[in-house]
Amino acid sequence: MTRRFITTCAAVALIAIVPARADAQNREHQQQAAELRILQEQQVQLALALAQMAQSLAETAKALNSRIDQTNERILKGFADQALGIKSIESNISIIRQNSQETSTRLGELKNEIEALRRDLTTMMSRITAVPPPAVDPLDPNAPVLPSPVVTTPPPPLTPTTTIGLSPQVAYQTAYADYTSGQFARAVEGFRDYLRNFPTYERADDAQYHIGESEYSQNRFEEAIAAYNLVIQNHPKSEWVPWSYYKRGLTQGRLGRVDEQRASFEQAAKFPNSEAAILAKNRLDGLSRTAPTKP
Repeated sequence: MTRRFITTCAAVALIAIVPARADAQNREHQQQAAELRILQEQQVQLALALAQMAQSLAETAKALNSRIDQTNERILKGFADQALGIKSIESNISIIRQNSQETSTRLGELKNEIEALRRDLTTMMSRITAVPPPAVDPLDPNAPVLPSPVVTTPPPPLTPTTTIGLSPQVAYQTAYADYTSGQFARAVEGFRDYLRNFPTYERADDAQYHIGESEYSQNRFEEAIAAYNLVIQNHPKSEWVPWSYYKRGLTQGRLGRVDEQRASFEQAAKFPNSEAAILAKNRLDGLSRTAPTKP
């Protein structure tokens, strides 16, 4: 009896325990489902937040790229402006340098003119002081009055060409006008006077060469050779150097100095860009054809 009672009580207790466990498991599933929904909602919100953040970052990156492009454009424009400024400065410096050179050249010309005027003034003063004053006889009140003698004034002598009081340009053009008009003696004096007064002027080589040409035109061949040599010696970078070699060769040929003539033509032929070199080569060919053959 007792055993049956115990078994019955155990069965009743087991029946009571099974529904309790089922309810507990059901509540646990509900709670887990609720938590799962909450996690899903949080995941959706997180995805939305990430999408918004990504969009914001994209917009920020776009704005930043635009600002970087603008900054680069400003930098490039600044570099371009600096380059233009540097070119402008270089151009201004070149203009200033050119003006300075022109000013220096003009100052040199003025210095030469002043020196020439000073020398001319000194010469004139020395001539004036060298003239003795006229002798004055004391007045004799008892001396008879004599008729005034008739004084005949001789005609003034012809004065040579001079550069006294002239600028370098006018002095050179005056001498060159004498040269072109065939007054070679006056041209020589004018060019020499020009070289004495303006030795550093830019047309000094022209004057020296035309002295040689004027002497050659007067058949003063030794003087012409000396003048051409001065062009070669004093103005080695002048355009008249090849012509001086060539004309020196012609002059030496007039004097019968064939070997010297050939040497001068050979020197002239060393200037390939000069017309004088072409003429000198033709002359050398002629000398080679007419040279006597050795037995």
